Amino acid sequence: MLIRLSVENFALFERSDIDLADGLNALTGETGAGKSLLLDALECVLGSRASSDLVRHGCETGLVEAFFQLNDAETRETLGRILGEEVPEGELLIRRRLSRGGRFAAEVNGRSVPVSVLKQAGDILVDIHGQNEHQRLIQPSVQLEALDRFAGLGEARKRYEAAYDELRERMDAVAKLRTQGAELAREKEYLEHQVREIESAGVTDETELESLIDRRQMAAHHQQIVDTVS
Repeated sequence: MLIRLSVENFALFERSDIDLADGLNALTGETGAGKSLLLDALECVLGSRASSDLVRHGCETGLVEAFFQLNDAETRETLGRILGEEVPEGELLIRRRLSRGGRFAAEVNGRSVPVSVLKQAGDILVDIHGQNEHQRLIQPSVQLEALDRFAGLGEARKRYEAAYDELRERMDAVAKLRTQGAELAREKEYLEHQVREIESAGVTDETELESLIDRRQMAAHHQQIVDTVS
């Protein structure tokens, strides 16, 4: 649940902190009061496309922060899979930094994350319903999550995901071994070719071999010798 939204130097806002209570919260005001801008700020901090135009005029940077209260274990588990680390019970802080120069950093609980990851986490945390806005319920991944929850397949899904991850690791290992085998075969063929070349040269005298090595060294440094002599 979203419990607080803070914006700083965002659009027309110099600073605004909104604390939300349990249950229904309503933001009211006349046209132009900034209600839509607050929704834009929420979408921005949840991974929507950012723009330097969102930074307040006369400022170089802007900041949007969203605090969430996470008490649901399944939600924390889903977020953990997205973020790649365990999400503890309690507050979750998402921060989006904006820059006039076009740099937009994203953080979750103080750790930098790609915007794509932030977008996935945002889709789990907030469902925005509005004109021309997508609804989370029509996403196939969300439908699958709801179906698995309804069927009580949480543990079975964990076992399946663990087995799938193990299968992928083994398939990657097999592919790596095949690649290494092909590389070794090419190297073997190259070395055999070199052996045949050496044998066909028929060099048996040690003095002749040393002479060939000296000529090879000279050829390798031909340009340097020419430049030095010149």
